Amino acid sequence: MKPKIDWPNHLISFVLVVLSILMAFQLEKCSDDRREDKLVEAHVKEIVEETRYNKSNLVNLIDKLKDDQFQLDTLLQLIHSEEEDLQRINNLVFRMMNVGGLYLKKNAFVSFTESGDIRFVDDFEEKTNLVQLYEFYKLAEVQNQLLVESFNERYFKHVSEKLDLYRARPQPIENYRDRVFINSISSYRYFLTSCLRTYERCLGYMDKYIQENAENV
Repeated sequence: MKPKIDWPNHLISFVLVVLSILMAFQLEKCSDDRREDKLVEAHVKEIVEETRYNKSNLVNLIDKLKDDQFQLDTLLQLIHSEEEDLQRINNLVFRMMNVGGLYLKKNAFVSFTESGDIRFVDDFEEKTNLVQLYEFYKLAEVQNQLLVESFNERYFKHVSEKLDLYRARPQPIENYRDRVFINSISSYRYFLTSCLRTYERCLGYMDKYIQENAENV
């Protein structure tokens, strides 16, 4: 006589095994989600710190460029003035030789993207805001490069050819009133003003990102 199969108990055992597998899978998924969340939080914390560092540098650079803008306007006024204050003109010309430079750190963002961990950011808007911030960094760097090129190819070129770089002594007024030099000052000022506009917009993006993610630091 065949032994009777206890189907109800078999069914219960089968259901318990399936439930155990599903529960283990769910626990593993929750564990993975927590690890991913912690990874994202760590990256965002580093990016916020990086953004604060960049903001500090940019604020200082904006202050410098605003002062440079004023000094260039003063220089043009002095060049066209009847007083012909050569010493003051010459001093301003050489003061403006310090074109400054833009430096933006991107290490945290590069680590976030190249590691692939950015894919764990579920919030599309959060991811978009982050990418936009660093795209704006690129735009700021392009503007800075245009400013440096204008300085090197026009302003500095005239100073090195027509003025006394070695002793920095005043030269005849004609050397400063040269149309090429005046145009180089105007070009310098134009790109400087463009930089200021871009940097100030970039500063707005920085402030927004820091405020939105301040709780991560």
